[in-house]
Amino acid sequence: MIQHWRNARGERARRASQIALLCVAVGAWSAAAAVPPSDGCSLVALPLAPRDDTREWYVSKAASFTLEHWNYGARPDPDRFTEGPVRVVRSDGTSCDIDAGSYTSDLWVSRDETTIALVSFSGSSGWLELYDTRSCTLRERLDVSGPRIEVAGDTIRFLGSCEYGEPGRANCLPASVWRLDASCCPQRLEAESAELTRERFGVVFERPSEIENPGGADARVIGPARW
Repeated sequence: MIQHWRNARGERARRASQIALLCVAVGAWSAAAAVPPSDGCSLVALPLAPRDDTREWYVSKAASFTLEHWNYGARPDPDRFTEGPVRVVRSDGTSCDIDAGSYTSDLWVSRDETTIALVSFSGSSGWLELYDTRSCTLRERLDVSGPRIEVAGDTIRFLGSCEYGEPGRANCLPASVWRLDASCCPQRLEAESAELTRERFGVVFERPSEIENPGGADARVIGPARW
């Protein structure tokens, strides 16, 4: 079990380091710069419905494209999809595939319909992924391995998470708040992230850490997380 967590965390770190470069390449604001309100990249929930009575395929319809999801086993009201890519079928008849692996049924689209957001997962690890609808290219990936995330307009809030290794001690991911810029690249809001982390865990930390008594009045950072 410990080896599984180490492997999963290592894979997340490797992917995050690769994907971070993509947003730099499209001209994202630097972490040190003020993050302005986004212009056009505001996310809204994308409805999900069965394509027909067989329930083998589900679809999510936007004005300019339709997403197709294969519902393995024809499960009623699926909360996740585990087989096959997400197919983006545009109104002009062209299409491309998003290789998201396993992903939940929570889906969002930007108001200008250039970006899709979904939550992919592998075991206990999860990522919020943003894809370009025109090319199916992965734009960005955020580690959201935890109980839930909140997506509202151009703001993403991850509530953080903890895994207890022994009584009173846990390896924790900090909470974080992100704002989408005009290129639909998430930019971390440092002050808001620190405030949410303190609210959730009783202490501020910026990277995966081992926390004593997380959430308690005497919570403190012991050191780096021991995955």
